Parts: sequence; structure tokens; C-alpha cells
Amino acid sequence: MLDYQGKKFKEFVTRRGLSIVRIADELGVSRNTIYQYFKSDSLQRDTVNNIITKLNTTVDEIWGEGHSPSARLEAIPRFVYPDPEFFEGNDHKYAYTEEGIVAMRVKIVPAKAQLGYFRGYADPEYLDQFDYEIINVDKEHFGNYNGFETVGYSMVNLTSEAWAEKSIFPNRYAIGREVDRVHWKNQLHIHSNDAWVIVHRTEGVILKEIIKHDKDNGIITVHSWNPDKDTYPDEDLFLGDVAQIFNVVKIIDRRR
Repeated sequence: MLDYQGKKFKEFVTRRGLSIVRIADELGVSRNTIYQYFKSDSLQRDTVNNIITKLNTTVDEIWGEGHSPSARLEAIPRFVYPDPEFFEGNDHKYAYTEEGIVAMRVKIVPAKAQLGYFRGYADPEYLDQFDYEIINVDKEHFGNYNGFETVGYSMVNLTSEAWAEKSIFPNRYAIGREVDRVHWKNQLHIHSNDAWVIVHRTEGVILKEIIKHDKDNGIITVHSWNPDKDTYPDEDLFLGDVAQIFNVVKIIDRRR
């Protein structure tokens, strides 16, 4: 009798390079349900039927000996989604999957809260109100990381395919690593980082490229990728009016 164990299903998902979001949508269940499938010792027959029907596969391909002759691998899986339960009931920053991949959770500041972020950024209780996002990383990253929901078209440039691919569209999450204020006195590494999140006293949360750092006068010049310079001109910002600077390390698309 075939044992419809969740471990085999998880191996199939990894082999196919499928995302948890996509699988949940295809099967019509929640993401947490998918994680429960992975941990199950024996999946129900109706669950198995739903999987093989909706994912266009076979019992043999998932639970049989070896792979089906029709199975193809056309993309190598880069990431494995971590189980959200790793972070429940604790304040851990990192988690590890069975495959050994490191996951990190990052607080996300939604667009609607960004106007008030300057007043509360230093208050841990203020940040506690926000949800976190679990992101895949290949190692432990030290420092303070925050995520910010992106809005507007300041960093969108559709003049070429390369620019369009590089662009940062609305409704993404810009994950940034904070640059400690002590380093603002030195030259910021503006040539090794494309995008920055700047928390400004009056302008709020700004997503820009920094193209110049006048360290003697404490001024940075910020630049939008959008070619409409009448709407998005370069600006000089006095660092005395800046609370935080984050260099953007990852842009993730979490639209639902």
C-alpha cells in the first residue's frame, strides 16, 4: 500500500521549483495548509487527488520509486520557503529549514504607516504593531533590517528592458539594512548600492538612489530612476534632518 507521506510531496515541490504561494493558489488552500501537508505522515486520498489533478502530475511522479519518465527539470530551485511556525512564540531573527537554508524575518512598515514612522522608529513597541515577512537568505546577516512597502513611480524607468527589469514598482517590499549613523561621517558606499531608503524628518520615507555624498557639509544628493525630471528632480538632503538610512538589499514581490 502506497504511503502518501508529506515528505515526498515536499521533495516534489522542491524538485519542481514551485513556490508555496502558487501551490496554495492552485490547490485552493492556505499556505499554512501546505506546510501541514509537508509534515504529514499520511495524506488523505482526497488531498492526493487534489494535488495530482491541480498540479498536473501523477502519483508515481511524487510518491513512486524514482521519477516519472515525463518529469522534466527546466529550472533549478533557488529557494525553499521556511515554515512560519519556526517563528511563532519567540523573538528569533533566524530560522533554518531541513535543507539548511537560513531564513530571516523582517518587520515590514506598510505604506499607510510611513508618514508616522519618523516619530516612532526608535520605539520597539511601535515596530511591534507591524507584521513581519519571512525572507530567504544564504547566511546570517547582522545589523538592523526593516522592510518598507513601496509606493509611487519614482524608481520606475521603462526606457529599456534593462531599466524595466531593474525598476522598483509599487506594492513591493524594499528590504534594507540600516547604515549606522557613525558611518555617515565617512563616505557612504553609494557606488556599491543601487537604492536606499531614507527616513527624513519632513519628507517621510524616501526610496531613491544616492548619487553624491558631501561629507564635509553633511549633504546627500538623491536621484530618481524615473526619467521624468520635472516630476522627479534630483534633491539635496541635509543629513541633520535624516533619522535613518537603509541600503536596499532585496526587493520582494508580495502582492496578493
